[in-house]
Amino acid sequence: MASRFNSARKGGASSVPNAAVFATADSILESGEPLMAQTSIKVSHAPGRHGYVRVLGMHACGPARLHGLVQEGLPYAALEHLQERLAGTGIDLPDVLQIPSRTCHRRKTEGRLQPDESDRLLRFARILWKTLELFDDDRDSAVAWLGSPVVGLGGMRPLDLAKSEPGCLEIEALIGRLEHGVFA
Repeated sequence: MASRFNSARKGGASSVPNAAVFATADSILESGEPLMAQTSIKVSHAPGRHGYVRVLGMHACGPARLHGLVQEGLPYAALEHLQERLAGTGIDLPDVLQIPSRTCHRRKTEGRLQPDESDRLLRFARILWKTLELFDDDRDSAVAWLGSPVVGLGGMRPLDLAKSEPGCLEIEALIGRLEHGVFA
């Protein structure tokens, strides 16, 4: 997989600052199956606090490493991986991530997201993962919930709230309450 990203970088690793971190980011994408081969999102095999990165096709890693990856920018393939998983659901991932289509095309050519875009991608991956956990890996139910007004969120759609950190915190708090049977 790393060679796929190396070809996107002009001038090779020597012209890229912190090339070792780029190689690290590329290497945490799961190997084995082709990146887009899986057709469903499963959370049951994603242990740990940062297991949500699995929905991006990455291996779970610790907070320090995850922070470094975000600061360097995640590979564009992580966004593509999630976009493929959400195909046919009606979720416009670039809209949720607030990345204009021209910028998205530019990032695809560059092969890497900017740090702020990477942060938003991880944030949405975390919300999706927690929603999938809530709905026992039922993608259709999870996506329907994300796209519907929710009383516990003041009648707002979780997809709309997921565009900001405070909104994501509210979604996570509601999911936590629902998991524990607290509906008010």
